[in-house]
Amino acid sequence: MHKLAIVIPFYKIDYFEEALKSLRLQTNQNFNLYIGNDASPNDPLPLLEKYFKDHTYRYFNYEENLGKSNLAFQWARILENVDEEWFQILGDDDFLSPNFVEEFYNNVGSIDPSINVIKTKSVMCDGGEQVLKSLYEGFTTGLYRSADLMIKKIGGRLNSSLSEHIFRRSKYSEIGFPHYDLAWHTDDMLILKASDLGEILFVAETIVYVRVYEGSTSGSKANIDIKKKASLIFYNDFSRLLINRNVPLLEIRRYLKSLRNNKESIDVESFKKIHFNHGIFGQSYYLTYVIKMFLKRFVPTTFLEKLQGTDI
Repeated sequence: MHKLAIVIPFYKIDYFEEALKSLRLQTNQNFNLYIGNDASPNDPLPLLEKYFKDHTYRYFNYEENLGKSNLAFQWARILENVDEEWFQILGDDDFLSPNFVEEFYNNVGSIDPSINVIKTKSVMCDGGEQVLKSLYEGFTTGLYRSADLMIKKIGGRLNSSLSEHIFRRSKYSEIGFPHYDLAWHTDDMLILKASDLGEILFVAETIVYVRVYEGSTSGSKANIDIKKKASLIFYNDFSRLLINRNVPLLEIRRYLKSLRNNKESIDVESFKKIHFNHGIFGQSYYLTYVIKMFLKRFVPTTFLEKLQGTDI
């Protein structure tokens, strides 16, 4: 019985063949493929027949383009047809290592029922296959806390996207997709909520290659203001999750510190507000940061470097 559904929301045909080829080359073909055509001007069927003529797949040709308003709407309507216990949403321009499905089955049999998210390594590449970023050196297969991974991502120490995650369908059915404009951070919040800020299983032996180029949502310079607004809402939502789960102050400090790497997405007043959401601790941490920024204007850098041990 197939436990895994691989869902491709199709619109762009540019790299779609590479995505299909990577699926056809899987060493374990025990998956069901779902393709949802989001009213694309391109016909994917010739490529589907080329690579999957003798393989089960389900194809949905939608007349209304939902992705133009929010990609999550397109993801959700395809998932209404999925029956498998686990699903992956693979971008139509991303591709997989040949052992992706094999490693899923190598690990899913021993997974605890409380684990609802599986994550693999991801490598960001350009429109060719030039690697742009990979930050998973030192990671081994095992359990990691989703909140910790998200803080690392916000701080620029980890790359992450939707494509390298596999979700338990029953948990997704409970929570659905969080709504953010352009689905910007929808995957991040889905991971946090599906795991309840707790543990997810990380599988280090396989890779999902995620394309970042001008034609992709992540690589496009369009809609910058919308993305910034969505990021700000997500940062506030993440703050509230941390508060509601009563996470240790050390973890909150790490989160607030990680926001400094994203100040281009956060105006000064909002940056202050996020800190103040965390009460006296957040206020004092914000004050020490402001003092440090003030001192940087007048105090020699070598002296400030000695203060780093205070972690202000």
